[in-house]
Amino acid sequence: MDIIFRCDNTECGKTASEPFALRIKSEAWMDAQNIATVFCPNCKSTLCPQTEDTNGTDHPGAA
Repeated sequence: MDIIFRCDNTECGKTASEPFALRIKSEAWMDAQNIATVFCPNCKSTLCPQTEDTNGTDHPGAA
């Protein structure tokens, strides 16, 4: 499963075309306990982790 970090700041979507999202492949991270805090480059808010199944279904907060 890939992990996706999305910005949930409502103001971020207003200043950018859409809220920032960063996808990290499962091979690049060990587990949710051993991953750095990721920040939005647009609004500097902490990005919220989500996991994605191989079929493309998002699972908010599952990480």
